[in-house]
Amino acid sequence: MVGDIFITAGFFSGGIEFQTLLINPGSWDRLTEYFFSVYGNTLYDLGLYSAVLFLLFLLRNIRQKHRIRSARKHLPLVIGGWGTRGKSSVERLKCALFNALGYGVLSKTTGCEAMFLHARAFDTMREMFIFRPYDKATIWEQHALTLLARDLGADVFLWECMGLTPAYVKILQRGWMKDDMSSITNTYPDHEDIQGPAGIDIPEVMACFIPSRAALTTTEEQMLPILKEAAGRLKTTVHAVGWLEAGLIAPDISNRFSYEEHPYNIALVLETARNLGLPEDYALKAMADHVIPDIGVLKVYPAAPIRSRRLEFVSGNSANERYGALSNWRRAGFDRRTVDDEPHIWISTVVNNRADRIPRSRVFASVLAEDISADRHFLIGSNLSGLTGYIEESWDAYAARLKLWPDSDDPEADAVRGFTQKARWMRIPTSPDQIRARLGAMISGQGKELDTESLVELWDSPDTLKQRLDDAGPAYNSQTIVKFLESDIAGYNEYADFTGRIRQKGLSQKEKLQTEHLTLLKTWFQRKFVVIWDYYATGNQIINKICEETPPGLYNRIMGLQNIKGTGLDFVYAWQAWERCYNALNQLDSDDPYERGIGRRVLGSFQEYNILCEEYAYRVAREAGRKPYAQNEKFQAELTMVISTMRSVLDGVSLETDERGRRSWAMKLVGLIEAFQDAADGVKRRKTADLIYRDLAAERISHERAARELQNLNKRQKGGWLLSRAHEIRRRSQKKKALDR
Repeated sequence: MVGDIFITAGFFSGGIEFQTLLINPGSWDRLTEYFFSVYGNTLYDLGLYSAVLFLLFLLRNIRQKHRIRSARKHLPLVIGGWGTRGKSSVERLKCALFNALGYGVLSKTTGCEAMFLHARAFDTMREMFIFRPYDKATIWEQHALTLLARDLGADVFLWECMGLTPAYVKILQRGWMKDDMSSITNTYPDHEDIQGPAGIDIPEVMACFIPSRAALTTTEEQMLPILKEAAGRLKTTVHAVGWLEAGLIAPDISNRFSYEEHPYNIALVLETARNLGLPEDYALKAMADHVIPDIGVLKVYPAAPIRSRRLEFVSGNSANERYGALSNWRRAGFDRRTVDDEPHIWISTVVNNRADRIPRSRVFASVLAEDISADRHFLIGSNLSGLTGYIEESWDAYAARLKLWPDSDDPEADAVRGFTQKARWMRIPTSPDQIRARLGAMISGQGKELDTESLVELWDSPDTLKQRLDDAGPAYNSQTIVKFLESDIAGYNEYADFTGRIRQKGLSQKEKLQTEHLTLLKTWFQRKFVVIWDYYATGNQIINKICEETPPGLYNRIMGLQNIKGTGLDFVYAWQAWERCYNALNQLDSDDPYERGIGRRVLGSFQEYNILCEEYAYRVAREAGRKPYAQNEKFQAELTMVISTMRSVLDGVSLETDERGRRSWAMKLVGLIEAFQDAADGVKRRKTADLIYRDLAAERISHERAARELQNLNKRQKGGWLLSRAHEIRRRSQKKKALDR
């Protein structure tokens, strides 16, 4: 046989002898023994082996480059997008525009979660997860999505750039995608550790994203000359959108969107539509009617009744820098809430921290210390010990600038006024009237049966108040009401005592009172924080904790801050599920027979009931069952099925909420086992995701099933999957025992 080789290995001899010999069937075993042997290999052999590996690596990369170039040629229109803020929202608006035109579209948009949106020609847009092993993004996902777009027959491929370093951005834009059109929303400072540190560095890096001989649309204003200069070198046309175009987006246009879309984002996509020759009014209608919002858009979810409280969540998690976060805070009206004007309103934040975003954590620590007035701050996510340390550092830096004594003609009176303003900013009662108003809101929220006016007069006698509430009945949260009342009284007494000492001792103890003033402010500030240390805490458990920290009868407005990934993801999913449940329940209770039918169908297959849904769902279902139109066998049978499903799911939710914490030793043991098994499970997750994508392209799986399975895979890799399985086994066991009885 031609090219046959004999190999003789001299063990422990430090060398290899090669002799020509006829290969026989056992020679392969001897060859593999050579490669895996730790003895007798020389540097020449190592070099030869390395050269073969390098050649294979080179051939593989040549093949991958050929594949993406071939895929790119099959995509008629490619439009990319980048920027600091709003890039995900812009990509979704573009996607809605082309979906309305009837084109087959695939849009890669990473936003708060890595997703892609897909619609075949003249079909409904659907959203699916991009599976990232352990949430680690690489530029190869762009390669995979481009091939998937070709396999799905997309006419338009939209993509959001998530590269940060210039080298990667150039590969994505000028090596692979070569956009026909691109957009850069803005160049605000972010990722300064990679792209910074100076503000001018950000647009210089983003200039690498500008395509050659194409069109660029941007809303950047301050750094626009830098982008124009770079575009001029590449012979690319720049279309700038500024404050005037954004200002022309009237409120009635913005109100057509189901969430708070930023006017600059709408104006940017309108400019893209004009460049494509589309009428402006058509583009606006297309965006509003077809857009699928990102999970992190500024959105107000319906208020949920829970244990005499009402919780309302405002999602602002996608704003990952100070300007965007405070803009959301103002746009949602949080800056205008005061205890004097609205004693029934309780203000909270949920700050979802990430261990891999330390600069961002420091920024938000400063925001909490200096810019946001709230009753409670709930800290969730990872590296919470680090975040609490950053918050303390930020407060100390802020406190160093706070002065009790102003330079004025009447320093004592002005010091009292200034301290009163700080106390109100801390949402501490500064008068008995505020305590009475807050107590009245708590009591009136328990029901109309209570005599609110007479009970409020007992504000300074908590024990007597508790006895009166207990006499009225056990359902009136007497213990919790008194707990929050005593907290208000303690805060007021601290305030009154200190302002009294300012008036009495005045400038004679100036330095001492300055120190005590800072100590008291820090004490009030630290009381606001509730740390949920469990990284695997579910959305139901976080909501349960928020409810416990909300006074009964009050309306808690909650703003989500910083991130969604990790712990915060399930929290936001819980609110999305509540919104779907809320809308379906309202349809079930509608006077329109068609709407009632939709509500029954949605609720009949709904499996995402959670702690937010419980009270409202049971109440609406019972009321709907007593309506005249419900007095028929079919409606009652469907309603019975809905209530049965609801009860089964909510029983599991209640068990999940109660189990955490009581079995901490078991949690730790399960966590250790999961950590040991997770590598093998990660391989399985990756293979499953690849199979889903292949089946989707081959039309062997529906969009709905693919979206559900990919979401489950992403949830699974967040951690806690083994504990969830243990909870599920336990729930099934308890259910079986109950049925046996």
